[in-house]
Amino acid sequence: MRSVLAIDRRVLALALARMADAVGNFFLIVVLPVYVAPGVAGALVFAPALALAGDLAREGQSGTQLSVLTMAFGLGTAVGPLASGALVAHGFVAPFAFGATLAALAAVLVYSQVEETVTPGATEPGAAPQD
Repeated sequence: MRSVLAIDRRVLALALARMADAVGNFFLIVVLPVYVAPGVAGALVFAPALALAGDLAREGQSGTQLSVLTMAFGLGTAVGPLASGALVAHGFVAPFAFGATLAALAAVLVYSQVEETVTPGATEPGAAPQD
């Protein structure tokens, strides 16, 4: 004869398993792409951009260069969602196409306009000249 308690345990285990599945799916579908991926992408861009700005700054101007760069990042964070909201009126793809176009333009400008800061043959990084 089966116990009623054993059936209740199965129902409880099934309910807990279903909740764990829902939490796992929520993490994979919502949390990872919405919060984690942009954070990682920002970290991959922000630190090298600050290092490059510090390397390219003239003597005594590194603070100004870093302030302007940080301000530009903040302005992009503030204006980006507003611009996307305005562009979505032209279709769901418009904000993504606009962002991809800006990213491609930025890549071309960086490749053609930013000079190399690493000296060929250097083995150890030294202090920047303005430091």
